[in-house]
Amino acid sequence: MGKEGIAGKSPVVCPDATPWFVLDSNQPNITMSETKNSQYLYIFRSEQNPPTPTPEQMEQIMGEWMAWIRAIREQGRFQSGDPLDDDGKVLRGPKGSTITDGPFVEAKELVAGYFIVTAPDLNAAVEMARGCPIFQRGGSVEVRRIENIPG
Repeated sequence: MGKEGIAGKSPVVCPDATPWFVLDSNQPNITMSETKNSQYLYIFRSEQNPPTPTPEQMEQIMGEWMAWIRAIREQGRFQSGDPLDDDGKVLRGPKGSTITDGPFVEAKELVAGYFIVTAPDLNAAVEMARGCPIFQRGGSVEVRRIENIPG
């Protein structure tokens, strides 16, 4: 695909296509080529006050997470991710005028962390998420495609 499009401008990225397509107007007819991978956000949720694991259980849990992360890295799909601290604030209203302790004191689940991964499509990202150890302890993973904002 050429580096320049119509009137010497860059190719147009069409964000409404799923998966994304890059329009290259350098050709006599506009052509579309699918990008190989999109980024996906995994949002990990767990119950708000889970039972405290023993040191042995914690070692096992961490080993399961590290093995899953290692497998994603070996596929070249892991981009970043971190656990989130339990403390936080929620801002609401005009200009964030209402501030409450968070993340969400009324919620039954707590957003525990996130990953950013790459995958060819949503179904592949979902299949990769199925290996997450959080399911063994009643947690969930929300999988969302990250939309890139041009510019």
